[in-house]
Amino acid sequence: MKKYLSILVIAILGVSCSAFWTYRSLIEFKHFEWQKENHLEFEFPIEQQQKSDVLLLFRHVHGFPFATVYLEVSLEGPEVSSIDTVELSIIGDDREYLGEGSGDIWDVESVVYADIELVPGDYHISVRHIMERDKLDLVMEVGVQVSKPKE
Repeated sequence: MKKYLSILVIAILGVSCSAFWTYRSLIEFKHFEWQKENHLEFEFPIEQQQKSDVLLLFRHVHGFPFATVYLEVSLEGPEVSSIDTVELSIIGDDREYLGEGSGDIWDVESVVYADIELVPGDYHISVRHIMERDKLDLVMEVGVQVSKPKE
């Protein structure tokens, strides 16, 4: 009986977490290096028309040296085509890391497109860093999340 109860609790937690987002994907970097020529590609379907927030997810290791990371983010879909430069804040004015930290790992989330209307169809998001350096060290993962707008 305990086995079935454990399985039920895990299933409920999994469903309840994903109820907050429509799509979520992270790309992990070997050796914690993001090369400039490494454009990250994300593709996802939208089944029904919905308002959404599109977030950029950035995981780095303590010691990441930049206060801001400059990114180019493009979104392509049935009724949307956009290319934007995003300034992702990593370190605040108080010289402390922004986001959620756990040990030496930091997670930063930033809304790139707020309350955007997505119609049914296939969507493509591309992300690349446009920093002066060819390589960003201490980057673990970068990803995209499509969520219901926060009220």
